[in-house]
Amino acid sequence: PIIRLEEAEFKVKQVLPRNYADEASLVASSIVEKSRSILSSSKRILRFKNNKLIGNDLNHILTLPVEKIYNILSKFYGMKYDLYVAIYLVAILEYIIKDILHLATCYVKHLNKYSINKDDIMTSMHADYKLTKILYLSMNGLTN
Repeated sequence: PIIRLEEAEFKVKQVLPRNYADEASLVASSIVEKSRSILSSSKRILRFKNNKLIGNDLNHILTLPVEKIYNILSKFYGMKYDLYVAIYLVAILEYIIKDILHLATCYVKHLNKYSINKDDIMTSMHADYKLTKILYLSMNGLTN
């Protein structure tokens, strides 16, 4: 299990294709640094209550809920994690999702359509080499 931020960075660079991992890791690291400054400047005590992170100003940086990822990690592995590991993993997920949606948007615009459906997303993902490699690795269980 990934407990420290350095382990998460190493695992991401191991799993994702090289230049894609470098870009995603750079973005995620900057988000972690921004979140550190926000959380340290707020001088609030961070704690969980009803699966919500109390004293959380991260909603301005990240879209996905950090507290849910943190809870999933804690329940799945049965141990406490550094909050910044969850922030880093959420930032990586958001980077990949942003890339997928950008590709799907370009694909749909090319077709002169106005909405994106599941098939458009799958087609655009399979057309991109980096995402195809990520999908191939995860579908074959090599990411464990």
